[in-house]
Amino acid sequence: MQPGEFQKFMEDQGLQVKQKIAYGNIQGYPVLIYNKWGNRVLVSFFLEGVAWSEIREKMVSYAKTYKIKVYYEDNQVVWSIHITSKESYRFSEILDGVVRIFKRKKIKSPHTCVICKEEPKADSFAVLQGANRPVHRSCLQKMLEQAREDMQSGSYLLGILGGILGCIFGCMPCALSLLLAKKTFCVLFLCIPPGVYAGCKWCKGKMNQFVILLSVLFSFASVYILEFPLRIQYNMELNQFPHTPYYYWTVIRLLVTNPETWYTITQSVSVNVLFVLLGILINWEIISHTSIEAERNIVEVINTENSRRF
Repeated sequence: MQPGEFQKFMEDQGLQVKQKIAYGNIQGYPVLIYNKWGNRVLVSFFLEGVAWSEIREKMVSYAKTYKIKVYYEDNQVVWSIHITSKESYRFSEILDGVVRIFKRKKIKSPHTCVICKEEPKADSFAVLQGANRPVHRSCLQKMLEQAREDMQSGSYLLGILGGILGCIFGCMPCALSLLLAKKTFCVLFLCIPPGVYAGCKWCKGKMNQFVILLSVLFSFASVYILEFPLRIQYNMELNQFPHTPYYYWTVIRLLVTNPETWYTITQSVSVNVLFVLLGILINWEIISHTSIEAERNIVEVINTENSRRF
């Protein structure tokens, strides 16, 4: 269905619509409908403490009546239905039939809040973790308040300290490969970005865009951090210097002040830089999870809150 058709069709069913999903409840049972492709929709009923084996036979038999597919996934009975905008009655008939099976099998509407996992009964439903799940409105508000509190908390200084520690921890696989195999394996650089992020978080750093910037900068800096000791050792052996603090400091000072050193390192680590960039992209979902993003996600969940009928 086209977005406009999908919205009108689902609103006619008494459901709320947001982009490609519709949600609400059918006679008290929470439902989430996803506009998959063409006229295909996935209809998911979230259940609680129900074994698929108890209802599978009835569900499959009912699905065959309408020549549609049904399966069970993540505590949800999912129906794959081909429907057109002119088949409102047929669609309602299918959903009502599903609910009748639930009632015959004495399957109750889910009522335990998925946030606090406690009673009393959840007073609402909301689209959370890919399903329309039971929640307490108060639990959603507490999550929002906590996210806003997290935005104000944290320290830039502790974040930098944590980022350094996380960077060191993330570099350890590369350092060990240098020590044991005398070479680095590019794939190990994938560990560094999440290491920096985790270090900043563990040390109570500021979890806003600062943590993203820190993860990116320290990840690229780690390439030089790993390569620089190799240059020191190479120059110590090349000049046959004794391994004393004085000669180590002399070599370090000469390397740091020589622009050619950084140019040479940059040339030799180009492949490693690409893998660091790949690590940032692969772990982007992790390192981009800031307090601001958390607040935005919770607000989106609150905006999908739909009334529960008892």
